[in-house]
Amino acid sequence: MRLRIFFMLVLFFSVSLAQDRGQKLYQEQKYDEARAHYDLILSKRENDRAAHFGRGVSAYFQDEKETAFQSFKQALSTKDSMLQSKTLYNIGNMLYEQQKMDESLAFYKKAMILEPSDHDAKINYELIKRQMRKQEEQEQNQEKNQDSNKNDQNDDNQNKKQGNQKSEDQQKSENHPSEEENKDQDDTQQSRSAKGEQDQKKESEKRSIQNQETEPQHKSDRQLNAEAILNALKDNEKINQKLQIARSKVLKLEKDW
Repeated sequence: MRLRIFFMLVLFFSVSLAQDRGQKLYQEQKYDEARAHYDLILSKRENDRAAHFGRGVSAYFQDEKETAFQSFKQALSTKDSMLQSKTLYNIGNMLYEQQKMDESLAFYKKAMILEPSDHDAKINYELIKRQMRKQEEQEQNQEKNQDSNKNDQNDDNQNKKQGNQKSEDQQKSENHPSEEENKDQDDTQQSRSAKGEQDQKKESEKRSIQNQETEPQHKSDRQLNAEAILNALKDNEKINQKLQIARSKVLKLEKDW
């Protein structure tokens, strides 16, 4: 961008001030002498707009930007459309260097209106427009990234919060079971208790059956012994009865005699 600025200034000199001594000094990069030359001209012709333009160019290379800017402003009042167009172009360049993009574009646009064939003003105008669009896109992307990072951070915080809440709820649940959990536990305990009672009852019935199966065997032995004794008694009774009958017969016989 700067090379284009300087080239335009030299080009203007070569077209408009071919016989100007200041242009020769400028080409030799003797900026102090070139400025002194234009100051001398302005001391004699205060309204010489071309001399103001040349003074502004020399001051710019002396790094006296404010003096250059004021000299260009003086040159703007010229009736020469080309001189005015180049002055607008150079002011636009200086504003661009100060990062005053909107103002710079305005001066480039005025230069193009005055001199439609000024391709350099058109090129710089388009370059700055493109740069501004790119900068705007970058800012938008940065905002999107910031919003995205902010949303991600919020999501992380929310997930972390939910995780902490879940951990707290889980801890509370472990320390203080809910009514449903208590009910489930009670139901489980009751079920286990009922099952235990059923198992115990089954075991008791099983033992009872076993005892019943065992007891008949013992009772049979006792019954056998008792029956043997009864049978023996019965046998003795029968014998006694026979003896009594026999005695009875004997006694009867004795009486008959």
